[in-house]
Amino acid sequence: MHLQLPARYWPKCPPPEVSLSEYDEKSLQYGELELDFAVEETAFMLVDCWNLTKDGPPIVPGMSKYWDYNFIAGGASWLERAEAIVAERILPCLRRARELGMLVVHGPSSYIANHYPQCQELSRTVPEPPPPVPRAWPPADFVAECWRQFMRLRYGEDCETYWNHLRPAMDIASALRPTEEEVVFSTLAQLDDVLTERKILNAIFVGFAANACLLQKPGAVADLSGCGYQVVVLRDCTTAIEAPWSVDSLAATRTTMDYLEMCYGYTATSEDFLKASAH
Repeated sequence: MHLQLPARYWPKCPPPEVSLSEYDEKSLQYGELELDFAVEETAFMLVDCWNLTKDGPPIVPGMSKYWDYNFIAGGASWLERAEAIVAERILPCLRRARELGMLVVHGPSSYIANHYPQCQELSRTVPEPPPPVPRAWPPADFVAECWRQFMRLRYGEDCETYWNHLRPAMDIASALRPTEEEVVFSTLAQLDDVLTERKILNAIFVGFAANACLLQKPGAVADLSGCGYQVVVLRDCTTAIEAPWSVDSLAATRTTMDYLEMCYGYTATSEDFLKASAH
């Protein structure tokens, strides 16, 4: 069975008929095409769809709700958007992927993935590549101090101490929990092994955050695009961590989608995916 999915991309040059006097960034326009995917060659990928909530109790009883907000950086406004996206956009698309018989793959952080039997089995059967050779320069103590400063300035003193209390309570959002047949992975090697075995060529991504883990974590958009898979992000099934000046317009989310379309693959919408004709 094949799926026809309308998709959008961001060309790096205007059409040939644009004159040199008009050849500038304003002349660049979104491109559109219809992608034809064999369902059995396509994976539906969920990245970091966590069980944190805006208004619920702290995920760890007795801890301040502040640390729930601190962990995801965007606080209440970000969690409000993410919860709505999970319920109104991602969940219907997940149901559609399951109805089609598409391979469903969950990519939470390793401290969540490792609790799931699917990931535990992959850990037993898929060898991990050797660790990189330690760098001689910059000096290790300099690197460690830069990282401590980076974390302290962005998340506050002792954030890791509090996060270590949070992580055991973290999970995939309850509405999106994997079935026994679905894949849960924690490393790119595990994911690549599964996709190779299943002869997957295309990856449709949803999840969070658009300008962080959805793009950069192991097995997410940049990795799979770099490995040669065809990547599509459902752009209304994610949201970025916004800046104070962008939160009302969601400019960081829109800009991240433009960046993905320019450098890594395509985007579509949840409506596109739900209405995509299968034959």
